[in-house]
Amino acid sequence: MSPKPDGWDGKSRGGYAGYAIFIFLIRHVGLRAAYILLGFVAVYFVPCAPKATAAIWDYYRRTLHRGRWVSAFCLIRHYYRFGQTLIDRVAVENGLGKRFRYAFESYDEALRLFEEKRGLVMIGAHFGVPSIGAEFFGEHAERINMVMYDAEHRRVKEALNRFGQRTELRIIPVGDDPLASILDIKAALDRNECVSFMGDRFLNAHRTFEADFLGRRARFPQGPFLIAERMQVPVVFYFATRERHRTYRFRFFIAGVETGRRRDGSRCFEAFLPLLEEEVRRRNEQWFNFYKFWN
Repeated sequence: MSPKPDGWDGKSRGGYAGYAIFIFLIRHVGLRAAYILLGFVAVYFVPCAPKATAAIWDYYRRTLHRGRWVSAFCLIRHYYRFGQTLIDRVAVENGLGKRFRYAFESYDEALRLFEEKRGLVMIGAHFGVPSIGAEFFGEHAERINMVMYDAEHRRVKEALNRFGQRTELRIIPVGDDPLASILDIKAALDRNECVSFMGDRFLNAHRTFEADFLGRRARFPQGPFLIAERMQVPVVFYFATRERHRTYRFRFFIAGVETGRRRDGSRCFEAFLPLLEEEVRRRNEQWFNFYKFWN
């Protein structure tokens, strides 16, 4: 099995119990009640999730250079923002999508690439809940395949399915057999479908890019960028962030098709990294990586 990054085992925060509580509250009490309870949950996680808390503390203190008191506030806010995205996802999947507002940047350009009905790679990061925006691609949403680490996929699927949640998105799980995942990804692109990756986490420590990120050295997955260049398909970078008044903003950046001789993923990665850094600086409390990220 491939080496894993220190502190992350392929699973995201949150699980069956957390989803269960929020699904119950949203269905029987309301969205506002779920947000109120979340305030207590956020405080609870500070001492009860020590590894994640240490990683967030390091993020604010050593990377963003916040003071102690500011970092303490940001720590609780970080957990709260993450919980909000989980609640919002459950709410939308329970038919409450109209309770939210949506804003888009370069949406028409991204939609035109879908309408060309050719293979397409989308690369995002762990901001907000990108899947909330899938419905705005209409019939094209059925052509979106999300690449997700198997442990993460099984945990979310179990929690949602046991409460009757359904998602139209297709999932390509990445597990102990990476070749099978690569074949599934290639097959989807050959069918002129879209494959969506997260470009800020990795499991295979031998296939990474290392770069300066927010002033410190960090590693990023090579796979999404390598596949995009090798398959010579259009690439769209995207980010989804939550703003005031229950507004989700979706930003799309068209990267085009890599046609150069060097197809190791580096050019695509170099185009992605400054956009990610800009997004993190803009909405630092919504970048949800709860493990030791920097070298």
